[in-house]
Amino acid sequence: MSEYHRPKLLHESLEHMPNPHICLLQVGWEKCRPGYSYTNFRDMYLIHIVKSGKGILQINNNQYPIEQNNMFLIRPNQLAIYTADQDEPWEYYYFAFNGAFSTELIERSVFRKNRFIQKSSDEELINKIIEATLAIREAKKPDLTGLEYLFKFLPLISHNEKKTGRRENLYLKYVAPIEQYIEQHYSEQIQTAELARMFNIDRTYFYKLFKEHTGLSPEKYIVSLRMHRAKLLISATNLPITTICKLVGYENYPPFFSMFKKTVGVSPNKYREQTQNAPRTY
Repeated sequence: MSEYHRPKLLHESLEHMPNPHICLLQVGWEKCRPGYSYTNFRDMYLIHIVKSGKGILQINNNQYPIEQNNMFLIRPNQLAIYTADQDEPWEYYYFAFNGAFSTELIERSVFRKNRFIQKSSDEELINKIIEATLAIREAKKPDLTGLEYLFKFLPLISHNEKKTGRRENLYLKYVAPIEQYIEQHYSEQIQTAELARMFNIDRTYFYKLFKEHTGLSPEKYIVSLRMHRAKLLISATNLPITTICKLVGYENYPPFFSMFKKTVGVSPNKYREQTQNAPRTY
């Protein structure tokens, strides 16, 4: 690992100049004090790489032990609490990004298919984070320097499975346009059989192909998207929950309430209470 002088907190924030397509928002390093706990709820993908020590990551009321050489991802508007160990507090490096292309890039990474904890013993990413933090601090155009380094980070967390040409073509021909259609029509009543008919594909084959590429059945994919949109609306607006229910594709409140609580772990009103009162400073 390259040697740099590192103060207690090395951090650069570019949130004041975002690019709507893709942008680096934060980058830095921190060695936490024993028991230090932080609550995160931000509109960004935030990746931590634990260099040493250990701690606990809490997401959706579940706790996960994190140790040296682990990476973990917090997704946009996901409530997460992470706490350094009392005896061996962690030292971690991190970077955060967002934009219209960010979800696609995450799905091409080791965090695809809703994964959020991965092993990582590669020091190159840590070196790049240190280099980026110092470079951004001195740059005349820090937003462009941040973008340059973001595209140096991403290959280092990319998923290295090699897709065959046929598999890639099937994804582009069927799955990608169906994903796009669902993104645009999730608030409507969508039936799997109707999707197969619209895109001229056998229903059974469509189900198998979609799950192979996304990790979810079409029905679960739609529910996942609806719940994600519901969480955004509940946390970021004061719209009545019954209104949000209809905006995300549920005609009646009881099935929405049941699915939200099953998926998120708390009721919609409780989620609003938790997220709108959560501290948002980094």
